[in-house]
Amino acid sequence: FVYESNPNADVLSRPVESPKNFDWSSVYGLYLMGKELMDQKMYTQAEEKLSAALQKDSNYLPALVKMSELLYRNMRYPEALELAKRALSIDTHDGSANYYYGLINAQLSNIVDAKDGFDIATLSGEYRSAAYTELSKLYFKEKDFEKAIAYATKAIDYNRYNITAFQLQAVIYRLQNNSDKAKEVLQTILSVDPLNHFAGFEEYLLNAADENKKQFLALIQNELPAETFLELAIWYYTIGCNSECEKVLSLAPQSAEVTYWLSFLHHAKVDFNNISPDLVFPFRSETGTVLEELLKDQDDWLLKYHLALIYKDRNRIAESKRLFISCGNDPGYAPFYAARAEIFKDSASMAIADLQKALSLENDQWRYYKLLAEYYNNHQQYEKALPTAENFYRSHPQNYIMGMLYAKTLLFNKKYKECDAILSKLHIIPFEGATDGRELYREAKLMQAVEQMQKKNLKEAISFITEAKQWPVNLGVGKPYDEDIDDRLENWIEYLCYAHLNKMTDANNSLQKIVQFNSTQNSYPENAVVEVWAYEKLGEKDKARQWLNKQLKAFPNNKRLLWGKSVLEGNYDITLSETEKNTNVRILEQLMLMK
Repeated sequence: FVYESNPNADVLSRPVESPKNFDWSSVYGLYLMGKELMDQKMYTQAEEKLSAALQKDSNYLPALVKMSELLYRNMRYPEALELAKRALSIDTHDGSANYYYGLINAQLSNIVDAKDGFDIATLSGEYRSAAYTELSKLYFKEKDFEKAIAYATKAIDYNRYNITAFQLQAVIYRLQNNSDKAKEVLQTILSVDPLNHFAGFEEYLLNAADENKKQFLALIQNELPAETFLELAIWYYTIGCNSECEKVLSLAPQSAEVTYWLSFLHHAKVDFNNISPDLVFPFRSETGTVLEELLKDQDDWLLKYHLALIYKDRNRIAESKRLFISCGNDPGYAPFYAARAEIFKDSASMAIADLQKALSLENDQWRYYKLLAEYYNNHQQYEKALPTAENFYRSHPQNYIMGMLYAKTLLFNKKYKECDAILSKLHIIPFEGATDGRELYREAKLMQAVEQMQKKNLKEAISFITEAKQWPVNLGVGKPYDEDIDDRLENWIEYLCYAHLNKMTDANNSLQKIVQFNSTQNSYPENAVVEVWAYEKLGEKDKARQWLNKQLKAFPNNKRLLWGKSVLEGNYDITLSETEKNTNVRILEQLMLMK
């Protein structure tokens, strides 16, 4: 679907059916895709679409604002500011442009400009409460508590669940020694969010009794408690409360990121002797800034590694690569090499060397075998992938993830019988979208059917096709409704077998099943080839062309459908890469070779 909206507006309303002729390559189409990708946190792809929109129209306001927001998120503040300024030169009163103009200037310490942006953003209902909150933060940092309270109150007036505004009020009242007011605000916060950790910590600051400290700590029960402490501590830091930030971190369990922040606050060097890099996944922009500061005084691989991870997430790939390269091969930490292999995946020699290095450091960790075997498979080096996957699976047969990878690698090496045998032993844990196991099973069965057809063992081939239509319970996915299963390819191979056996009634039944199939969201577009062939065998060539043209009109950009069209026309001008091919394409190619 697309959204029914004013193409010149950033506010999208109710979803409506996508018009068949909607131009997704238009400025608005590219912007819309970029916005949707940002909502899905697919930031790299979003930047590509938004950049393409701005290349077509450099003054398209919604794309300017969205790209400014994205660059702000990616810590590219000067570039983000330029786009926000251009957006404001088009519409000075645009709420979103002013809001992000304020955020970016606040980050760059251009406080007067930040206030200007937030002031105008308050005219927009969409950004009013958030803009008042940001103004409250700015005045709080200037110790102008009267204005900070006033703006926080305005923020709450327009959003009575604005927890950040309540938190600002609570801190101000505590600093003013107005404990009654502070406690009243904390109770309001707890009435909305009973597990709010800020409220627990503020209670402890108001009354530093051991009981309050224990209550605050007792509520933090998640798997990565350090992250909760960091989130709270960094919030205090962003409003200029460094002392409170340090107190929170002093209560936090030891972790690399906590140590970085404490070193930063104390203007001290990091003591790496007591730091473990395990289970540390830095992702915050604020931590990125801290790491940048720490690297000015210490040239340590761990600082570079963690900053490189943040840069990679922010799509600052060149800077991330420089940091990874500067670490050399000194780190004795396997995940470092796995991460570097991913960012240098386009350089085969470097990626493979790093994955092999990771394996040498942790040769009992299945993930590195998986990454190396997948890299070989993705680059069509199937003969190298096979021993990599096999060696680990043979010694760890209970690991179904490596079992699936081993089965897939056997398929790529055309060892269909062996793949079938492995799949019969696997027990894949069901999860949402878990179709890979069944697809491997289906391909192994159908490829064996094609092999038997080549040997003229048509009855054995039919037996394999019958098995291919089954949904074994051990492969992690339940069988859909019959009408949602696209088994046109299976029915076509059955037709070929029955026709060669001169069982024309059964052959005709197989053709009828193909043409009676109604396409669903689970359809394989490349099976259009099979459907056209079936119509032609039934003597309905005109109907075949009509059906195909209808599909092409409905899905004009589907590459596998276009591949099927080129196959039917015999010109083969559309090719699919190995990574673009799926089970159906590979089997159709085998059938065409056999023919």
